[in-house]
Amino acid sequence: MATTGYAASAQRDEVWLEEARRETARAVLVTEERAFLANLLGFVGFAVAIMFLPLPSMFAVPLAMRFCALLGTHLTYNHIRRNLDEAPALVPHMRTLSVMLFFGGVSWAYLLLPLLLADAMGTLAFLIGSAILVCVALVITMTAPLREQTAFFLGGFLLAAFAGVVLRS
Repeated sequence: MATTGYAASAQRDEVWLEEARRETARAVLVTEERAFLANLLGFVGFAVAIMFLPLPSMFAVPLAMRFCALLGTHLTYNHIRRNLDEAPALVPHMRTLSVMLFFGGVSWAYLLLPLLLADAMGTLAFLIGSAILVCVALVITMTAPLREQTAFFLGGFLLAAFAGVVLRS
């Protein structure tokens, strides 16, 4: 029995919404895949720059956490990329991505914490902190079409950064 009227419209719209979500996710996946090498090179750049700070050992755990977040998020994107067309629903995959992006936001803020907690470290520390904020802005820009996931990333960053500011006071 064919559905007609409002019910047919609602079914068509739900199908259309799911297709729109998939295409939006696909666009972000393409961007992330192209940016991954730049992310790795940026991570190496941070690690090298941090070696020239007065207390580079303060950054060992934050750098390890940032690397884990970078790798975990990329693996999650790869999983979604492989299952984008076959998965009946995107929601479970996108929830996993939300968690990984939250962790990614926390890891960026955690990389800022040694700069916030230590006394003035100089110009290089200022440049590293500025670069971290630029990277956060780039992630937000890249993931912006996925509003929920962007909110999780920003929430993780702000939560951890706020905790660092409170610890500093």
